[in-house]
Amino acid sequence: MKINITYFVLLIAGMIACTEQPEYHSEGLPEKETDTLQPPKLYPAKETQGVYDTFHVNYRKHSKHLDFGLIFFEKRTDLREDERSNELEIWITDKQSHKLKQQLTVELGTILDEPYRYADASRSYVTHFNEEKEVTDNDFGDFIVADFNFDSREDFAFKSGSGGNGGPVYTYYVKGKNGKFKRDAFLSDSLAMFPAIIDPVNKLLTKSVHANAYGNMESSYRYNPANGKWTLYKLYFSGEFPPEEFEQPYEFAKFVNPAKKNKEIISGKASETHYFTRYLGALETGSKKYHVITQFYTAQTGTEKQGHSKLIFLDQNKKTVRIYAADARNQLPIYIEKGALIFQTAKGKMPLYLRGYLPGMICIPNAEGCY
Repeated sequence: MKINITYFVLLIAGMIACTEQPEYHSEGLPEKETDTLQPPKLYPAKETQGVYDTFHVNYRKHSKHLDFGLIFFEKRTDLREDERSNELEIWITDKQSHKLKQQLTVELGTILDEPYRYADASRSYVTHFNEEKEVTDNDFGDFIVADFNFDSREDFAFKSGSGGNGGPVYTYYVKGKNGKFKRDAFLSDSLAMFPAIIDPVNKLLTKSVHANAYGNMESSYRYNPANGKWTLYKLYFSGEFPPEEFEQPYEFAKFVNPAKKNKEIISGKASETHYFTRYLGALETGSKKYHVITQFYTAQTGTEKQGHSKLIFLDQNKKTVRIYAADARNQLPIYIEKGALIFQTAKGKMPLYLRGYLPGMICIPNAEGCY
C-alpha cells in the first residue's frame, strides 16, 4: 500500500511540474501557490470573507533581471464606498536565483475597467515587450517597465486609477542605488498619466491629454540628475476651438500699442468699476499671430468689491477672437518671451506655448488651475 501511494504522489508531482501555470487566476479567494519560481507565500492571507475578489498575474517578460507578481484585491461593488479601497500587492523576485527581493502593498483608487487579469495588458521599454502595441485613450496597459528617471535602472509604473477623459492614472516606482524600489512623488502626483514620449537624450517625459473636446495639452517635464528634481520644460496647447463672436469686437483695439507694451493702463472709477489693462505684445503660434492683452478689474457690488480677470486675444486686424475669464489676477500671464506666455507661479516663472489655433481652455503651468 505504501508503494502505491508513493508512486501516485510522484506521478502527480511530475504532472504538475510539466504544467505551465496560467498567467491569470479567476475571481475568488487567493489560490495556493504551485509555481516554485515564485516566493513560497505568494498568496498571503487577507481579509477575504466576502470583501474582495482577487486576481493574480505574473510579468516575466518585462525586465532583464526581475520577475513581477501582482495580486489585485478588488473591492466588491456591493460594499459601501467608505469601507475599503482596492489594493495591490507587488512581489519582486530575482530572475536567476528566484529569491524575493521586495514586496509592496499599495492602496488604489477607483478603476472602472478590469485591470490585472492578463499579462499581455502591459509593456516594457526595457525588453521591448509590447512596446509598439497600440495605445487607446492614453491607456498604456496595467503595468509598464521603463527607465523613467534616466539613471540606467529599471523602474515600473502600474495603473492606480481610471482618471478622467484624459486616460488612466499611474503610480510610479523608481529603483534606488540600494536596489529597492520607492514611490516617486512627482511622477505619481504631478505627471500622473503615462507619458506618450520618453526622451532619454534630453531627459524629458511628455504627456498628452485632452484639454477639451477640441484640443490637446502637452506637458514636458525635464529631469535634473544633479539634484534629482523634475521641472516643467514646456506646456503646449493645440487644437482648433470654434470661433467666438463678440458684440464689441474692437473694444480692446485701442490698447494695442507697442510703445506702451507691458505698461499698465488704469481706467474707470475706483468707487465703481476700476480697470487695469496691459498690452503684452504679439504672440506667434505657428502660422497664427495674435495681440495679447490682460485685464483685471474690480466692480462694486453692494458693500463689497468683486475682482475679475481676463486674458484677451486679438487677431492682426485688432479684432477680439477669444477671451478667457480667470478667477484671480495672479492667474494672468505677466509678459511674452520667446514665443511663450510667461506666468508667475509658486515655483517661479513658467512658460506656456500655444500651437496654431487658440484652445478652448488655458491651463496655468505647474498645475495651478485652468480657465
